[in-house]
Amino acid sequence: EFAQVGKPWYYTSTLVDAIDNIKPSCVIGAVGVDPGCFDQKVVDALVRVNGSERPSMFALSNPRDKAEITARDAYTWSNGRV
Repeated sequence: EFAQVGKPWYYTSTLVDAIDNIKPSCVIGAVGVDPGCFDQKVVDALVRVNGSERPSMFALSNPRDKAEITARDAYTWSNGRV
């Protein structure tokens, strides 16, 4: 039911493009090779598509210096919404 078969109908060259089209309420990072990949543009898009709701971001990469985002940046960039 949740799988997507074939190519997406929307343009997906960036995470922001995917967020704008999929409109997720949660983003999970487990990359481990691109620290800081959840930048302010990603946070802004996640907050924007969730309207009045509070979205979630999980930076699961270890060690901490490889994390996709810091709690401080997520909180600051989203004005306390993430």
